[in-house]
Amino acid sequence: MHICDDCKATLQRRGIVEPSFEQIESWALHSLQDVLAKFSKTLDDFGLPTPSIAFDWLETNRLLEVEHDYNVEVLQAEVAMAIESLNDGQRAAYNGVIDVYAAHHAKVIFIDGPGGTGKTYTENLILNIVRSCGDIALVVASSGIAALLLSRGRTAHSYLKIPIALDRKSFCYIRKQDDLTTLIRQMKLILWDEAPMTYKLTFEVVDRTLRDLTNRNEPFGGIVFVMSGDFHQVLPVIPRGSRADIVSASIKSSYLWEFVEVFCLSENMRANDVVAVHPDLGNRTFADWLLCLGNNELETIDEDYIKCLDMMVLPPTDTQAMVVAIYPRLHEGQTTNEYLHERAILAPHNKEVSLINAMVLSYLPGAQVDFLSADSAEDMEVANTCPSEFLNTLEVSGMPSHKLSLKIGAPVILLCNFDPLVGLCNGTRLIV
Repeated sequence: MHICDDCKATLQRRGIVEPSFEQIESWALHSLQDVLAKFSKTLDDFGLPTPSIAFDWLETNRLLEVEHDYNVEVLQAEVAMAIESLNDGQRAAYNGVIDVYAAHHAKVIFIDGPGGTGKTYTENLILNIVRSCGDIALVVASSGIAALLLSRGRTAHSYLKIPIALDRKSFCYIRKQDDLTTLIRQMKLILWDEAPMTYKLTFEVVDRTLRDLTNRNEPFGGIVFVMSGDFHQVLPVIPRGSRADIVSASIKSSYLWEFVEVFCLSENMRANDVVAVHPDLGNRTFADWLLCLGNNELETIDEDYIKCLDMMVLPPTDTQAMVVAIYPRLHEGQTTNEYLHERAILAPHNKEVSLINAMVLSYLPGAQVDFLSADSAEDMEVANTCPSEFLNTLEVSGMPSHKLSLKIGAPVILLCNFDPLVGLCNGTRLIV
């Protein structure tokens, strides 16, 4: 009854004047089912009972409802504006995808471009075109942060139920009776962002699964499959792997690559926009330097050192002086969310990060509140030899510290995929 507390009022608003306990409990289970469906889970996965009463207005495929829940007129207006702003490379990629989509042809396409060339902009335009026609376009990404930049983006492993341990016979955990299978069979396009960082077997597992679910022996079950990313950036991580191991794990080494048509983006739109407003910032110079670095075309001092741009100056050796240089108005209380998110200090070790965080936080106005973890050992023998005071001093990689100090207005990083659909993913930056 504690969980069902608000369900009675909800049912009354929907026309059931005096709902029974069975109706209230069933509605609560339906509500839990909706929440779990966002994470591709079911009540049965957690040993919960199915609702004993089926409400007529709920007997639909919720995944289909979500993918059709768009304002077509708004999408068409956005498309009309965006198409006019495409550069030549973006337009070629856009036309390549839309032509095969309109012709209902099976095709695998890769949009390749360094950061700032407008991949995300082009991808969202492609998604809007498909959705404005009333068709379904699924968008996933290799990481939560990349998924946030795309309309209705989700992480690939979460949405497609990809197993963690892979081999050449693996399949995704999708049953043919699932709502997701119904969605896949109606799908016209799948877009996968940051594809180069994903192990090739992952794509092969998805390909194998889609062929099985759609009963079509074509790449990815005959669905137009669009990948994007930049091979200059993060490639699959192979523990203690050699360069050959990493190349072998890349999508380019998969049997699927022979079906791929590549479109390249080269014009750095991000630098163009900034230089137009601030011509003295040198963003174009930095963008060109970064591209040469990725292509191994830079002038080197010797084989061990890379010659950096003059604009990349060394910071002050004194930490406090560096903090004041990066956040000059912080101690005056003249800070806004925009002021904070325009600045960051990067450090290679957690020790330096903790020191700088404490220093910056001390400059923020307002009262500081300390939150402490509840560290204790379940094993009594360990508890006797490792008191909580000792456990509190441990700094474990991947885990938050024992003490979390916060102030109103302090930026923080979320450490879990709390609710990806509303943008709360591992790595999301938030303001207290």
